[in-house]
Amino acid sequence: MMKWNVFCRILLFFAFAPLLTACEGLDGCMICQLNQYEDGVLSSQGPESEYCGPELAIIRAKPDEVDGVYTYRWECR
Repeated sequence: MMKWNVFCRILLFFAFAPLLTACEGLDGCMICQLNQYEDGVLSSQGPESEYCGPELAIIRAKPDEVDGVYTYRWECR
C-alpha cells in the first residue's frame, strides 16, 4: 500500500511538472522604447530594450508625459 501511494505521487508530479514555469514566462516579455512626439508627430525614438515581468507592467502602466508641445510615450511590441 505504501509503494502504491509513493508511485501515485511520483506519477502526479510528472503529470503536472510541464505546467510549472518560471514567473517570467507567465508575464511575457516585450520590446519597448520611449518615443518623443512634437505636436502629435514622432520626432525622436529612444533605444529599444526588452522588458519582462514587473518591469514591463510598470512601463505599460505609465501615462504619457506632456511638456509643452512634446509628448513622451512608452511604446511596446
